[in-house]
Amino acid sequence: MKNYRRILPKIADRNTTSVPTHEHHVGFTRSSAPRPSKKLRLYPSKPVKFAAAIASVALISGAAATSISVDFHGTAQANTLSSTDFAGVIPTDTWTPAFGLSNPGIPAPAAAGPAAIVAWNAPSSGLIIPSALSNPDEHMMEGYIAGGFTSAGATPAQVRFSSINLSGLGWSAYDVYVYADTGFNNNAFTVEHVTSTLFNHLEDPGGFGNVVTTYADSQVSGQGNYVKFSGLTANTFTIHANPLPGGFDVSAINGIQIVGVPEPSTGLLVLLSTTAFVLLRRRS
Repeated sequence: MKNYRRILPKIADRNTTSVPTHEHHVGFTRSSAPRPSKKLRLYPSKPVKFAAAIASVALISGAAATSISVDFHGTAQANTLSSTDFAGVIPTDTWTPAFGLSNPGIPAPAAAGPAAIVAWNAPSSGLIIPSALSNPDEHMMEGYIAGGFTSAGATPAQVRFSSINLSGLGWSAYDVYVYADTGFNNNAFTVEHVTSTLFNHLEDPGGFGNVVTTYADSQVSGQGNYVKFSGLTANTFTIHANPLPGGFDVSAINGIQIVGVPEPSTGLLVLLSTTAFVLLRRRS
């Protein structure tokens, strides 16, 4: 009888996979030849896919922005937004109502994280005549505080935000949306981030909810009902709506949204990447 101990190792060396030993076959004995290494996987294993899926979820959830949003009513509009109404270019249901022509400061909470403080002062306020439409966006845009010309000359509507805690909110920066619509056809005024940027703002005709029923950035469309300041990091800022002589001599602020740019979840992503690497090494 041939010695299969000498034959089987040679066969195994010539193949990419190990040869069955058939321990219980009569006349065969178990080979002591080392098993060749496994072929490199060309597709991810299930554990690696799972870890990658978790990392994707973490990235998506980390990208969801929160906002601090204030709706200005002046003296002309009651609070028509409920706690379940979503409004704004970046829709949110956490609008803080701001009543009256002035206030030294009230809390303006975010959906999650610490509140900022908002203060405002304006010589007048107004109301866009409601249309037949009835939706949260129209309600948010109806009321406004306004700058105008007084005995002291051109007087802006002023809004100041303070105590913006970026780290507490999980933001690396933020964008500011200033909604500005008086309802006067083609009204022109300026919207200014004090010490930073001044935009010349030309309104859409007719007022939001009457002729126009969508949001438009006046710096992009030529005419619009909001302007946007991007990439801010200060914990305090002031917005002015400045009236211009001629036309309707009125400058409005209907609402302001501070929309956070989330910080990346670096710690979680590093942990998940390490886990995926270890699982890949174990499966290879």
